Amino acid sequence: YQGSIPLGRGFIFEQDPDNNETNDIELVSSLLKGRTENCEALQSYYVGSDFTSSTKATGNKYIINFKDHDESYVKSKWPELYQIVFEKVKPERDKQKRKPRREKWWQYAEKSLGLYKAISGLDRVLVCNQTGKFTNFSYLPGNSVYDQTLLVFAFSEIWTFGVLQSTVHDEWARFFGATLKTDRKYTPKDCFRNYPLPKFSKSDDFLSETSKKYIKKRQNIMENRRIGLTEIYSLFHNPNITDKDICEFRTSHVNLDKSVLSAYDWDDIVLQYIFEQDYEVDEGKSIPWRYRWPDDIRDEVLSRLLALNKERHQREAR
Repeated sequence: YQGSIPLGRGFIFEQDPDNNETNDIELVSSLLKGRTENCEALQSYYVGSDFTSSTKATGNKYIINFKDHDESYVKSKWPELYQIVFEKVKPERDKQKRKPRREKWWQYAEKSLGLYKAISGLDRVLVCNQTGKFTNFSYLPGNSVYDQTLLVFAFSEIWTFGVLQSTVHDEWARFFGATLKTDRKYTPKDCFRNYPLPKFSKSDDFLSETSKKYIKKRQNIMENRRIGLTEIYSLFHNPNITDKDICEFRTSHVNLDKSVLSAYDWDDIVLQYIFEQDYEVDEGKSIPWRYRWPDDIRDEVLSRLLALNKERHQREAR
């Protein structure tokens, strides 16, 4: 699922408000204190840039979310929040050409109700950035609002993280996905919906354990170095970085790949890795290295995934 499109910076609370368009995050505590009803409409807010650059997935933004409630209900139940949106969102939405966005200015332009229905009750959700230098997967708390720059998967099982973060899925996403200048663009339609996940069973608990260790190793490095996901994978893919923690992280990634292949019963594939330039750049610019499989291994895995996808499609069509 793609996250929401609020279309109005006045919904947002953050540190260092942007030219008074957004709201100061310091207001959140006063809006929540002794007002339990405001907890329903004032939620943590996550965006792609914070997701890829922050050391921890902690909520440093909040957002007002009136969902699909009508104006009279919103005004009576959350008068303080309504007034904020009236003053900061309505003037801009009045300029919108699309009638629904003008008339229902207190609601998001794209509410993504299907997303929030799918993840209702989950303590955490699996998320990735839609565009970026790398496609990164991690968990964010449930019961939050996710921006359009994030893709949300209604999975809480740890093994699904392992599969999607692995080189197995990454090569699939690179094959079917798109690029935006030098950034990758991950779209659910092209990269995920036709991807054949392994049939997980209790006997595959090794994949869950490997995934847990991988997340722990990655988080420890990020916290120790005070870096985010984009930075850690920049170090991961750079052959000139031979620091102990990054070398250990590469080993963790190899172990993750092996456990994912094992979940497909493809233990016969012997993995190798090389550092290779990802794409051509002008002279003098930094080389975009990638720690990857040689072409023959990549092609073999992709061939098996495509065959598995075809087999499952034919079985479902019967």
